[in-house]
Amino acid sequence: MTKLITCIALATIVSFASAAGCSGDLTVTSQADLDSIRTCQIYNGKITINNMQGNEVLSLAGIQQIAGDLIMKDITMVTKVDLPDLRRVSGDMVLQNIRDMHSINMPQLTAAGSLKIATAPAMTLIEFPSGLREANSLTISDTTATEVRGVMATNLVQLTVDNNHYLKGINLATVTSVKDSIKIYANAPGFGVDLGGLQTMNTGNFRNIDAISLANLSKSEGDVLFQTNTFSSLELPKLVTAAKTISVSDNSKLIKLSIPELAFVGGAFTIAGNSALTQMDSFSKLAEVDGTVDITGPFDDLKMPLLTDVRGGMNLQTSSKMYSCDQMNKVRSTVVKGNAYLCKSAVSNPTSVVGGSTGSGGKGGSSNSNALGGFMSAGEKPLASLFNIASATVFVAMMLA
Repeated sequence: MTKLITCIALATIVSFASAAGCSGDLTVTSQADLDSIRTCQIYNGKITINNMQGNEVLSLAGIQQIAGDLIMKDITMVTKVDLPDLRRVSGDMVLQNIRDMHSINMPQLTAAGSLKIATAPAMTLIEFPSGLREANSLTISDTTATEVRGVMATNLVQLTVDNNHYLKGINLATVTSVKDSIKIYANAPGFGVDLGGLQTMNTGNFRNIDAISLANLSKSEGDVLFQTNTFSSLELPKLVTAAKTISVSDNSKLIKLSIPELAFVGGAFTIAGNSALTQMDSFSKLAEVDGTVDITGPFDDLKMPLLTDVRGGMNLQTSSKMYSCDQMNKVRSTVVKGNAYLCKSAVSNPTSVVGGSTGSGGKGGSSNSNALGGFMSAGEKPLASLFNIASATVFVAMMLA
């Protein structure tokens, strides 16, 4: 009996000692530091691995959950990280400036407060075999990954996929909402993204994309920009409300633009520099734009039959001789509340008002259209003095203060 009590007491002491070593902020300088916590299933605290050299493989075995952050930064000569048991990181999980790391094994990871993989020039595959189902923020930036597999999160605060020059596409179809920002640009030529489940978003910056699905997007709360993409079609079949600016510009291969349910734009509405976009019979339900309507290009047809309130100016310019300004000229006095209006067809160089000038030649009507300020509503501010026009063109053509 005495031996039994002694054994139980020893087991209790060992268990307590083990638990006592499973909390606090830990700075890792060697594999031995990671081995010292391998008996912990749950680690309470921040684990930091940085400025580390030497070990080719690092293993964090045993730990299933980190109630804190897992930070790996500025690591050289480590080629692989093994997280065989890790299922959840409640805080930030950051892998940044890991220049020699070509593999991270995380077969059971399903949740992270935020996940960032950045500046990983040797990492060719990013994979979540069990499915990353929970994350507030997801950033994949500046890697050589050719594939990203297993992202299954639904509600995000922030989403960034940029400067992955070998990444041809990413499936994000499970994402239904992004509360803050979406930034997707500068990935591989031919890059495609599936955001077919996205219903609501705040700001969006979509550039250098060859194919995109936004089949269920119904509302945007912030500025949304589609610029310098190579897709031939942009379809937003369920978008009803754009609370701020929406801009579609400099997409050289765009031949189809469809936003049939769009009824309200709370900022500027800009379509410019899309050199192949000749048909824009896409805005049959648009009723109100609280900023400037700035539509320029080679369009033959443009119908906005329900448009009754434009609180900024209006600039419509096309190189086509087929388009007639007659209908718009008839209603301009009741529809356009801003100080300037311009509608011209057969223009040799249709020009967005961001540049502060109008296209040359053409036929149609104009009023106070030569100054940028003339196209603004009372709350709008000029952008030309803030940005280089070449890069700023129609980013936010005019926006309400």
